[in-house]
Amino acid sequence: MKSLCIILAIISFQSCASVSTKTSSLITHKSKYFHDKTVKMIKKFLKKKKLKVFSVIDHHKGAKKAKLNLDKTTLIIFGNPKIGTLLMQENQLIGIDLPLKILIHTKNNLTHITYKKINLLKDEYSLTPNLDNKVSKIETFFENITEYVTKEDESRKKK
Repeated sequence: MKSLCIILAIISFQSCASVSTKTSSLITHKSKYFHDKTVKMIKKFLKKKKLKVFSVIDHHKGAKKAKLNLDKTTLIIFGNPKIGTLLMQENQLIGIDLPLKILIHTKNNLTHITYKKINLLKDEYSLTPNLDNKVSKIETFFENITEYVTKEDESRKKK
């Protein structure tokens, strides 16, 4: 019985430890394309979905200007003001996480996209269940954009 308690305590501790890691709120996927093409594809996808791109920050370029080295790293800040406003009407503090962001980063010639788990924002900002549908749509959107740059498509390869 004592052994069982120790095992359960270790499992419980490991579960808690994994939740507290700094990256546990992030989702990262490998792109099938090089950095610049991934950025271009995401911007095209956002435009097609009629989402506003507020800013594109090229961290690599900024590092170069500061005479520092950094692998290609681009942050795209985007959103839908109508949806964002609905979320902020519920809790203005969510504005610190809005507009939405997606990071495209390359290391050792591998390009990845990373974004924050939107579902966690629902709990973090105590959003009411009436916004579950909006949060789910944002989650689905991130899944769609991820699929767009992680799945090879013959028609896109030629362009």
